[in-house]
Amino acid sequence: MTELISWLEQLKAFDEANITDAAPCLEKLINQPPAEIFGPVLTPVHSEALAYWFHVCQRLSGMYLHADKPDKAYSYLQFSYSKLQQLACLPQQDPAMKRWCLIKMDRMIVSMLEFCQHQLLPAWQQESNHLVDLHVRFMQADHPHV
Repeated sequence: MTELISWLEQLKAFDEANITDAAPCLEKLINQPPAEIFGPVLTPVHSEALAYWFHVCQRLSGMYLHADKPDKAYSYLQFSYSKLQQLACLPQQDPAMKRWCLIKMDRMIVSMLEFCQHQLLPAWQQESNHLVDLHVRFMQADHPHV
């Protein structure tokens, strides 16, 4: 737990500092979180760390979109969405946390679709269609009662 607390404090510090060139530091923290972060969420600190992780992924996406790097911006949306899927599928996950993940996934898919629709290349429209199909399949296959 100490590693998780230390990681969370570092993430908060960089996130709240609003440094314009914070992306490399934020990326390192996002790409190398403590292993326990993507396991069953058991404590309030763990829950907070996970929420910050998702927040910073979205922030990095915005930073890269602003820097005209749409592929990199989109990759952070995809990364966070895939981690939500992973968390929602853990058999030992708390039901309330599983619901949170599924709700967050619904919101993320909307953000990802909006992202695709604002891009100019036709490949982004194809990606948008693909996203809808995959999201529907995931929700039907793994969570038929949601």
